[in-house]
Amino acid sequence: MIMKNKTQLIFMIGASVAGALIVGCAVLLFLSHSKLKKVEQSTKAKQVRLEALSSGDPFPSEENVQIELKNGEVLRSWLKTLSSTAAEGQLNLDMRTPSKFRRLLGRTVTQLTRTGGAGVVSENFFFGFSRYLTEGSELPQPGHVSRLAKQLAVVDRVCGILFDAHITHLKGITREVFEGSRKEMALTGANSSAGELKEGDLYGKLRFKFEFSATEDAFFDVMNRIASNQLFMSVGTIQYTKPQADVHEDLIPEAGKTSLGSEEAPLDPEEQEVEVDDQGRLFPSRYRRIVSGHGHEVPMEISMELNVFQFVEVKTE
Repeated sequence: MIMKNKTQLIFMIGASVAGALIVGCAVLLFLSHSKLKKVEQSTKAKQVRLEALSSGDPFPSEENVQIELKNGEVLRSWLKTLSSTAAEGQLNLDMRTPSKFRRLLGRTVTQLTRTGGAGVVSENFFFGFSRYLTEGSELPQPGHVSRLAKQLAVVDRVCGILFDAHITHLKGITREVFEGSRKEMALTGANSSAGELKEGDLYGKLRFKFEFSATEDAFFDVMNRIASNQLFMSVGTIQYTKPQADVHEDLIPEAGKTSLGSEEAPLDPEEQEVEVDDQGRLFPSRYRRIVSGHGHEVPMEISMELNVFQFVEVKTE
């Protein structure tokens, strides 16, 4: 009896396990079938799309061809107009001879020094071209003359702007150096292709840094003149500092004195522009006074990076 019950128990357990496996297989079979149906539907849809594309005419209609031809003409006209506008007013110099450049450089430096004046331009100021103006300097290489001439023309134009805006003092000009031996270029980190227009380029860029001192009004005048100039110039980084404050205290000798300085120099209220009492003594209120205004403005020390762009005229067929 006990053996019979044990056999039944084992049979029931086995039947339960088998039933569970059958149900699991049925579920998996159903899910696989559903996934297969979705794949078949997607495949049929793609096949229908492929057949439609294969049986269709691959060439556009004559109407669309004419529309695209007109669009191409509009695009070429727009590109030519853009190129001409961007290149308008830029420097077009064709100088190849080193000796001619040296003569031009000498004349330009002399003229700029004279225009700026002794108070604005220091003696022996070379405007960024000391390499070719110092004693024992050599002529530039013929391949560098064209870019050097353009750099000189830009310096001439910008210095004219600075002088017309009445800056206080021109302290330094740094141009992007591209000439020199490989050793020099490696030491200075210079770029030998700076400002060079290669085949396929749409534009080139010449970089400069101008250092000068100017009042606030003169500086804003410089910025406005640069913005309205025909050359395509873009101001980069600008750094400026004030050596000292515009507002300061004027000290007058102690009240009660009848002279400014020594006794040998008697007080003259009208000439020295001070207020005195009926006995000719300074008022206590005039001992210290705050002085500011246009005539007492301290010029700013300014460092301005400038990019000058040169555009290639695009030719369309």
